[in-house]
Amino acid sequence: MGRFKWLEFDEKCPNGVIAAPEDEGVDEAVCVERGDNCFWEESYERALYHYSRALRYQINLEQAWVGQVRCLLALGEFSEAHLWADRGLDRFPNSADLLAAKAAASSRTRGTTAALRISDRALEAGGGSDYVWTARGEILLLAHEEAAAARCFAKATEIAGKDWRCNYVIGRLLLSAGDPARALGYFAEAERCDGAQSLSMIGAADCYERMGEIDAAKSALYRALRLTPSDCELRERVKRLERIGPLRRLWRALRRR
Repeated sequence: MGRFKWLEFDEKCPNGVIAAPEDEGVDEAVCVERGDNCFWEESYERALYHYSRALRYQINLEQAWVGQVRCLLALGEFSEAHLWADRGLDRFPNSADLLAAKAAASSRTRGTTAALRISDRALEAGGGSDYVWTARGEILLLAHEEAAAARCFAKATEIAGKDWRCNYVIGRLLLSAGDPARALGYFAEAERCDGAQSLSMIGAADCYERMGEIDAAKSALYRALRLTPSDCELRERVKRLERIGPLRRLWRALRRR
């Protein structure tokens, strides 16, 4: 587990506080907040560090356990995600979100049939967030059950309300599954929920580019740049799109048919 060595901590104190590094003004709540911020900036390794540190202050933090596993999933570390989901479930056996995260990991390591059984347990546990439904939708997409996945995503957005993050996550899942047209609708809704989040606009640009709609992709990136004008990577991406000439655009459009 080399690059995630900070995940290791002493588990001999099952119910109490574990010694944490000295850092004036920082406690488990601050670490969890930093972890959440990094997670939604897609800085997953930094988020993982902060969640792990929160658990060094107070090991019984369900949110930090869930955060760790979701970071590992986002990084493609599926076996590690499964391992740490089990460790979290040792402490919170009825955590719907941890069960959902374990189900998502299992879909990559043990197949969708086993994953859906774990997802069933997450639903039965109750009390979880919209993530319980987005994770189930992800598994169903992997199982090529698109209609069932769509119902799960609808339930997730119903629970999340106007939280842009739920729509954004679903958009990313659909884009990864090769459905940019449907993903675009979720990114657009995420932007409507919170127009100050550039990730939604970048997601829309990804969809448009995948669909061969270069001008629309540039427009979405320009909106993102207005929010993050110092983002050099975004600027380079816009320049790359501007270099795409009419013949190449036509080729991309024909390729989609």
